Amino acid sequence: MRPRIWGFVLLHFAFLCPGVPGSAYAIIDEDAQFRSYSIQDGLSQSSVSAIFQDDKGFMWFATEDGLNRFDGQSFKVYNVQLSEPSSLSNSIVRTIWEDRFGNLWVGTEGGLNRYDRKLEKFVCYRPDPNNPT
Repeated sequence: MRPRIWGFVLLHFAFLCPGVPGSAYAIIDEDAQFRSYSIQDGLSQSSVSAIFQDDKGFMWFATEDGLNRFDGQSFKVYNVQLSEPSSLSNSIVRTIWEDRFGNLWVGTEGGLNRYDRKLEKFVCYRPDPNNPT
């Protein structure tokens, strides 16, 4: 008799709690408008591997030709510049993430980069093959 009761409780729990893993829901805004952006609009490359919106409202796009920041009007592209040590470590960008302190972290083929918003420069953390930690 107990297995039936628990099954009944779990079934009701799943229907009453839509935010529980395993349940899905969507909110559709009929007024939503979508616009696609391309290289002609300033995006550095058409292949995007990650999209992220930071706490300032900027949209960031990871591409194989740099990191693209979109402010709602135009794109600013961050690329590797061999003569500039505070540039992005590699133009092949794979992932973007923001920590709880507002630091933007960018994973590239050349290492992990932290973006300094005030100076608009990057600090690169490269793996050290001699240090496994």
